[in-house]
Amino acid sequence: MGNELLHQLTKNGRYKLRFDLRSSSVSNSWYWVEYGRFEILSEANKYLMHVGFYSGRWTDALLSHNGAMFSTYDSDNDSEPTKNCAVKIGGGFWWNNYCHSTPLGSGGDFRWSVSPLTLSRMWLTC
Repeated sequence: MGNELLHQLTKNGRYKLRFDLRSSSVSNSWYWVEYGRFEILSEANKYLMHVGFYSGRWTDALLSHNGAMFSTYDSDNDSEPTKNCAVKIGGGFWWNNYCHSTPLGSGGDFRWSVSPLTLSRMWLTC
């Protein structure tokens, strides 16, 4: 989809972000998380992400990424002073204070926070 389109869609501040997650470690059970606020700021603001108003049946895995700028291997905007998280983890994301995998994993590691997944769905809602 791309960050510019996410910015254009969410700049009015009326979007929610929802995840449906199927756990592979808990009898293939379904869980959900929702953020009542989801907004991506403009390129001039390094596509800074705001999430808030968490609800759901699983861990709030985006909390530590709230207020982070988007960082890539060639545009290091994370707060980690000694390394580029996008290079270390392998891809762009909104890293904040330290490098760790994205909420949905990285490098073939498909998980929400620390729990392995078999399936996930994500969508924006008004």
